[in-house]
Amino acid sequence: MLKFLSKIYEYSIKRINSRFDNNETDIYKPSVPVISVGNLSLGGTGKTPFVIMLGKFLKEKNLNIGIIGKGYKRQSRGELLVSDGKEIKTTPENAGDEMFLLAQKLKAPVLIHNEKYLAAKSIESLFNLDCILLDDGFQHRKLHRNVDIVLLDDKTLRNPNLIPKGRLREPISSLNRADILCLMDINFDRYSIILSEFQDKLIIECEKKISMIYNLFNNSSLDGNSKYEFLAISGIGNPESFHQLLSKNSIIIKDKINFIDHYNYNLNSVKYIISKCNKNHINYIITTEKDAIKLKNYGELFAEHKIEFYVANLDIIIKNNKEEFFDYIMNKINK
Repeated sequence: MLKFLSKIYEYSIKRINSRFDNNETDIYKPSVPVISVGNLSLGGTGKTPFVIMLGKFLKEKNLNIGIIGKGYKRQSRGELLVSDGKEIKTTPENAGDEMFLLAQKLKAPVLIHNEKYLAAKSIESLFNLDCILLDDGFQHRKLHRNVDIVLLDDKTLRNPNLIPKGRLREPISSLNRADILCLMDINFDRYSIILSEFQDKLIIECEKKISMIYNLFNNSSLDGNSKYEFLAISGIGNPESFHQLLSKNSIIIKDKINFIDHYNYNLNSVKYIISKCNKNHINYIITTEKDAIKLKNYGELFAEHKIEFYVANLDIIIKNNKEEFFDYIMNKINK
């Protein structure tokens, strides 16, 4: 049954893509270059830390960047200016965790809209930009992009089947549209059979790395020799990857709670987290930055129960073809 449903899904996706391939659907082209960071699959592949890494590079080159996206699982509707680059204008709940975090980290204009091409229209009219970063844009073909970066991880390539049999939103063959393939926490040799037909693309191998672990409420850093036992909590698409990173950094995970992706925390869920700590005699919690921004308001409650709350800061490290990658981006922007 799942195979049959995947075939139906594949047929509909091919119909949609063919309309763009044959110029049967209008595509909006902004006045500035657009760099899209996307993927083929459902769930987390590291898009947000990748956009942060790329955004920081572009800002170091003194480029004015704007960031657009949908704002997944946000509580607002329509168009919303998350940040003007100087001040964040809304809450994590209204912006969605990813777009709020991008605004917080990059201090650049961030605008969200369910239709990303309309977000591009608005942000270029409001700000003097050199380029636009499009978050999760590979499937949004109504917006022209100058660079298409697609992130691939082990979970994507290990089960290369379409929804609902697998996690793919598009068939692997859609990678022919991409300019750059980013292999996240995997190497080319492991999946050379699948990837061999895309060797004309620029392929980079990247890894997620915890650069710092800090206290959510006082910003103090965690001692690298800490022997604390943690409750690991997350509401992300790939919690296993987060747990593996913690283990690599010698973080002792005594227990864990995996909420659904983009989970919106409330008082009841915070009380559940605290009860889990009390039951297992845990005084330390660790989470992701995306989760932390939605838990910032509960500091007094955690302090009341003598629970210290830490956040793992993720960086993306490019392991090969780093110079070629950044040269490619800059050449497209400067054309």
